[in-house]
Amino acid sequence: MLYGIEARPVLSRHKHSLDFAVTRVFMKIMLTGSKETVEECQRCFGFLPVLVSALLVFLVVLVHLRTVCAVFFTIRHRDI
Repeated sequence: MLYGIEARPVLSRHKHSLDFAVTRVFMKIMLTGSKETVEECQRCFGFLPVLVSALLVFLVVLVHLRTVCAVFFTIRHRDI
């Protein structure tokens, strides 16, 4: 369910809604009603909030794009 947020643009309100649903699932699993407890457990398990994970994927794509552009730029200038 979370992998689809990288496939196409998603509105911020939809990301918040998805984040709420994931948090509620964690609350049911851990038998707690505390959002702070769930957020701490998510951090310990390495489970990032939807907004953060979408931003990280975007940054990784930008870094790879920059690397590809740098390679083509270097090849082009070497041939000149």
